[in-house]
Amino acid sequence: MQIVKCFRYRLYPTAEQEQKFVQFAGCRRHVWNWALDRKKSHYLAHKENLTYNVLAGELVKLKKEREFLKECHSQILQQSLMDLESAFRALPGGAWGVVARAGRGGHGGGCRGCVAG
Repeated sequence: MQIVKCFRYRLYPTAEQEQKFVQFAGCRRHVWNWALDRKKSHYLAHKENLTYNVLAGELVKLKKEREFLKECHSQILQQSLMDLESAFRALPGGAWGVVARAGRGGHGGGCRGCVAG
């Protein structure tokens, strides 16, 4: 029998840190939704999937166009693309209607490791 340990930590961020967390989550949600829209429109036009590498290359251009994304760490935004790629790989045949846009307060792509409650 394998025993799995789990540690839970509680953060007590300052008001400034909490504001940054909210900002980063918003940037992540924005990139998730942007990438999902890009994947869907590209698939409808060309019947082929956009890969993580293509989207990561486009993300560099997107950060130059949208100032607010420059304030967010690139790893956070890249992880959002990786999570979207994983979501599509987990679905049979890339079931396009199943992967949803991320919204505030939901447990979609805008939040990583969300737990209800």
